[in-house]
Amino acid sequence: MPFGPRLAILLFTLLGLSLTSAGTPLQAQAPGAAAASATASRDQLAAGLLRLEYALRDRPPAAAAMPDVNRAFDRLSLQFFAGRFAEAVFALDSLTMAVEPDSTVRASQRAVAARALATTSAQTRTLTIGSSAPIPYRVHAPAGRAPGVRLPLIVALHGAGGDENMFLEAYGAGAIRGLADARGFIVATPLTMPMLRAPDALARLIDTVAAELPVDRARVYLLGHSLGAAAAWNLARLRPDLVAAVVCIAGVCGSVPAPAPPRVPPLLAVVGELDPLATPARVEALAAEARAAGRAAEFRVIPGYGHTLVVGAVLPDVIDWLLRQPALSLPRN
Repeated sequence: MPFGPRLAILLFTLLGLSLTSAGTPLQAQAPGAAAASATASRDQLAAGLLRLEYALRDRPPAAAAMPDVNRAFDRLSLQFFAGRFAEAVFALDSLTMAVEPDSTVRASQRAVAARALATTSAQTRTLTIGSSAPIPYRVHAPAGRAPGVRLPLIVALHGAGGDENMFLEAYGAGAIRGLADARGFIVATPLTMPMLRAPDALARLIDTVAAELPVDRARVYLLGHSLGAAAAWNLARLRPDLVAAVVCIAGVCGSVPAPAPPRVPPLLAVVGELDPLATPARVEALAAEARAAGRAAEFRVIPGYGHTLVVGAVLPDVIDWLLRQPALSLPRN
C-alpha cells in the first residue's frame, strides 16, 4: 500500500478502532467505487496530516490553545471513523489554517508534504524472517559519524494502522530524524504488527541494522506509540536481554506477567491529559503495578494533549530519558 493511504490511517489510532469501523457510509457504495473513494480521501488526509504537523512545528500554538487543537483533532478523527472522509479532510485543513493563517507559508508546507510522500517508498527496506512475510522498515543514522564509535539504536514502533514511515515523517513532522542527528543515535522504524508475530523479529532487526551501521548492542532502546507502545512493552518483556529501556507513549504498558522474568527493562509511560483511549488513570495504574512488582517504572502526564499529537511534543524529552538509562551488561565475546 502506498505511504499516503497508510499514513492517513494514523487517524484510526486515536480511539483504537479498526478499518472496519468506518461503517455503512462506505458499505452503501459499490465496492470498487468505495475503495477508490476511500483511497483518494486517505491520500488527501495523508498530505493534510503532514501539513498540520508542519504548521504545529513552524508556528507552535500557545499552551492555552493546545487543548482546543487536540480536541479538534480528536473530533475530525471521529468523522474519519464514520466514513465521512470529505468532512474529515475539510476539518483537518481548517485546523491547519487556524494554526498557520499565512497562505504563503501553507503553500510552501504543501509542497514539502508532497515531496515527502513521493519519496518514502524508495527509502523502505524489508526484513526477511524465514517463511514469514517480509517486514518493511526504515533506518536513519546521523551524518558525520566518528569512525569506530558505536551508537545507540532506538527501535520506534508506530500506532495501529500506521506504517514504518510514521516516526520519520509524521509524528512531530519527523522530529526524530533531527533528534538522531543532534543526540547521535540510530533509529529503525519497522511495521509494528509483524514485529509481534515473528518471535525473532527484534533480534533479526538489530542484527540487520548492526551489519550496516555501528550499533552499540548494549544501548538498544524501544519507543512506541499507542499499539506500538504496547508492542514495545511486550517485546521488552520477551527479550530483556536485548533491550536497555523502553518508552510507551499513549499506550497500555506496565503489566508484569506471573511468574515475572528476572529482569524487565526500565519503563517510562507518558500519556496526554486529554487522551480518550490510554487514559491517565489507566496508564498510571499499570505503572504502579510494575513498581509494585519491583520494576523501574516512571509515569508522566502531559497537560493539554490527547492521544496522537502528544508524540511530537514529548519526543525530545523521552529520547533524552532513554539515552540516560544504563547500558546492558553484555557477555564478552
